[in-house]
This record gives sequence, C-alpha cells and structure tokens, in this order.
Amino acid sequence: MASQRWISLVLLASLIFLFCWTTVSALSLGDPPNVPSSQYRDKRDMAASTREQVQASTEAVKASLTTIIEVMQNLDVKKVKDIMASFSKIASLAPGIGTLAASVLNMVLAFIPQEDLVLKEVKKGFAEVNRKLDLLSIQISNLATDVEWFNYASIYSRDEVAILNAWDKLNDLRQNSNLVSTDEERLRLAEIFANYYESSGAESSVSNLYRYLTVDSTSLSENLNNLLKKKFKCDVKEIGRYNLYFSGLLWKGMFVNQFYWKLMGFNTVNKEAEHVEMFTKVYEAQYAAIDFCLQNYTDYMKKDVEETAKGLSADDKMAVALKVKAFLDKKYNWYNWVVVVYNKADKNNHIVFDAAEIEAGEIIVLVSHTPHASLSDETYIRETAETCFSNKYCTDIKINQCVEHHGGTYPAFAAFAKVTHVTYYEDFAEVPTPLHRVGCSWSTGGGRISIHFSRTLPTCTDYLCHINRRCGRLLYSNEWVCRCPAGFYGEYCEQRIDKSVIPRPDAIFPPIKTVQDRLKILENGLKELRCHNS
Repeated sequence: MASQRWISLVLLASLIFLFCWTTVSALSLGDPPNVPSSQYRDKRDMAASTREQVQASTEAVKASLTTIIEVMQNLDVKKVKDIMASFSKIASLAPGIGTLAASVLNMVLAFIPQEDLVLKEVKKGFAEVNRKLDLLSIQISNLATDVEWFNYASIYSRDEVAILNAWDKLNDLRQNSNLVSTDEERLRLAEIFANYYESSGAESSVSNLYRYLTVDSTSLSENLNNLLKKKFKCDVKEIGRYNLYFSGLLWKGMFVNQFYWKLMGFNTVNKEAEHVEMFTKVYEAQYAAIDFCLQNYTDYMKKDVEETAKGLSADDKMAVALKVKAFLDKKYNWYNWVVVVYNKADKNNHIVFDAAEIEAGEIIVLVSHTPHASLSDETYIRETAETCFSNKYCTDIKINQCVEHHGGTYPAFAAFAKVTHVTYYEDFAEVPTPLHRVGCSWSTGGGRISIHFSRTLPTCTDYLCHINRRCGRLLYSNEWVCRCPAGFYGEYCEQRIDKSVIPRPDAIFPPIKTVQDRLKILENGLKELRCHNS
C-alpha cells in the first residue's frame, strides 16, 4: 500500500510539473485568444461571411505564392552582383510568412471543393514553390568531403532534417485536408500535424540554423559561412549556392513554426517581427562572407593556381596553361584571365609587367587579368604598339608614356591594352593568344612583347544605386555592385525590407487545442489520481 501511495505521489508531482511547464510554454508565445474548446466544434454549414473569408484567404495564398515563385525564378549565382541580389530577395520574403501561414491555416480547416479554380491554382503554386526550393538543394554538392566539415555537418544536418520533415508533414496536412469530408476529420489531421511538430524539435532547429549562420568568432559554435570559406577556398559561387539553400531552409522552418503557433491559437505578432529581424541579420552575414572572399581573392587565387599546376605534368606547358585559365575563368569570373607558363630555370628570360608569378614545382605560372569588354579599336592598338615598342630595348618599355594620334586625340595606350610580359625565349605557353606581339631588342637577341586587349569601362553612371548612391566597382573589373545598407535590397537597393509585420487575416476557425484544453486534461488527470488514492 505504501508503495502504491509513493507511486501515486510521484505521478502527482509529475503532473504538477507538466502543468507548470505547459503554462510557461504557453505564456512564452503570448496569451491564447478567447476561443471555444474543440468539443464545441460541431459540424455545421459554413456561414456566408465565413465562405467569403475562406475565399479571401485562398486568394491571399495564391498572391503570396506568385510573389515567392517570382523571387525564386530570379535567383542566380553566376555573377557576384546576382548573388548579392539573390540573398536580399529571399530576405525580403520574411515579412509575408505570417500572412501566408494564417491564410493556409484557414484553407486547411475549411472545406473547399476540389473543383474550385483558385484552389487548383494554389495547389500548382505550392508545387512550384516546392520545386524551386528543391532545386536549391540539388544545386549544392555533397557536404561530406572533409573531416572538419563532415563532423560539423553531421550536427547541422540533424536540424536540417527536422525542418525538412516538419515541412513535409505540413505539406501532407495541406494536401490531405481537402480529401476529407468532415470538420472532425480535418481537425484530426491538424492534431496529427501538431503532435508531430511538438515532438520533432523543428522550432529549436530553426533557432539553431539561425545561430549557425550568424554566430560570431567568439562562440564555441562554428559559423557555417566560415566553414564554407574553408571548404570551397572562398569560391563565391559555391558559397552563394549554399547560402541560398540555407535561406530557403530557414524560410521553410519559420513558415512551419508560425503555422503551428497560429494553429494552436497563440499570439504571434512578436515572433513574426523577430523572424523578420533574424532574416535581416542572416542577409548581412551572407553579404559579409562574400565581401570577405572578394577582398582576399588574390591569396586564394595564388594557392589555386599552384595546386592546379602541380596536378599536371610540367613538360606539357600548354596543358597547364589551359587548365589554369579554365579554372580561373570559372571561379574568378569577374575577369578574363591571361596565363603564361615557363620553366623556373628560364625566369630571367622574362620581364613581367602587370602580372603575378606563381611558382609550381619546376615551372612558373604567370597570371594576369583583363576586364570583360567587347573588342574595339584593334587597329589603333596594333599601330600604337608598333610605334611605341617596335625595335626598342625591351628593358626600356614605358607603357604609361605610350600615346599615339591618328587624326584625333586618343587616350593613353594603357586604356585599351595591357602588356603582360616580354620574353626572348620560345619555350613557353600563353593563353589566350595575344591580340598583338611586337618585337623589341634584348641584349642577347630579339624579344617579343605580348599585348592583350584590356579596356576599363565607366561604371555606376547608368546604374545609380538608391540610398546615397552606394554603387561600387567590383575590384578592377567592369562589373558593379550596389552595396545595400541594412534593411534595403534589390539590384539597386531600391526596395526596403519592411520589418513591420504584414497584417494577416483573422483566424476563421478556433485553434485545434487551446492551452485551456491542455490544462483541463491535466486537471482531470489530477482528479482521477486523487480519486484513485482515496
């Protein structure tokens, strides 16, 4: 008997603890609305005003999905400018999550005929959004490629899986809710989702993902972008690809969280505003990661060249030159790259101008870059080069002093062309083939000057950025980037991220299980336990 009484007391204490925990959890999300309990939700015909509200919610979902699809269609990682703009576009979707979640909830709990035209459009819209988000996943490579990344990714992946599974469960709820015919069945589906969500850990996984993307260097947790910089050696496109996926994952998690909170009847205004602020900080962290790689690209480039060249035979200089150029053109695509390969023993046979010499075993790889621009003034370049350099001493070449007039005033030769190097030795490879080569005098024989087309175009003239016109040339290229201040996005920083929560439609149906319902269940459990003990 004493043993039974002791067990009963333990159960009583456990229920009291659960009672307190439930109350605290409810208060943390806000006070629940005054709505009838689920036992009063009898099957009934939908009032005309309710039908209008459901229709309005359906239209709101359709409009939101259209906006999301338009944003997803314009995400790109081909150029730095596109990557920056893509980050900000996804961040701009954050203020609309609450409205979309509330509207979807109204649709889930209402009976809408399958032949409803707007419902069909909504189904197509969700299918397209899912497809676009899945594409972001497909575009990233396998995470498990090195020990450090694998160890961390195994931790990160648990949160990723939790969010993705919760998202799939929400999609199941949305798709199945209109396949049942009664309110009770729809409520049961909603309760199944709620029970799954509560045990999935999806809410904490969203917080974890946010921390992984924004944590500073003083934390014990490693920042995902720092790991990406190490893993991909600051490959801007790869970092951009992963971050777009992370943003899409964060959006999914926030949407599921807000849907659940609204389903339970919690006041989510503060949480919605918090999500908007979180997305803004994620965007700023992503922008900072790309900017770091741009400012330090030269160090990474030299290591890439050395590694690429050492992986090939030093005897085939042309193969090395072609491979290195292809690599640089792909990874550092804001420039056209010029690559020259020669033996280290022949270093004194080359005079290097605006280029970097990188040793790779027995060879030297000379790399230089020119901005992207359409070829022009070819005749002027050739004639001016001949006038300035032909038969002159190779060591006396002064590129900046080379100016020639042909019936008019032309700018300096350097405004149209670039001299990479001079050599008198034949055993070297150069790609691409120079636009022009000019002979010059070397102490031991004739030398040749390699001249490549190079024209710097004006930037930030036709493309004026909004907000103090913070337009900047991308390094020494002909590309430009609007450096948006915090809270602004778009190609020209012309749009502001609205940190205020977008008004959402009122909930048409009461939540599936209010906090009072949960407390009532606990109270009944306590009464039964007391009766049993007595």
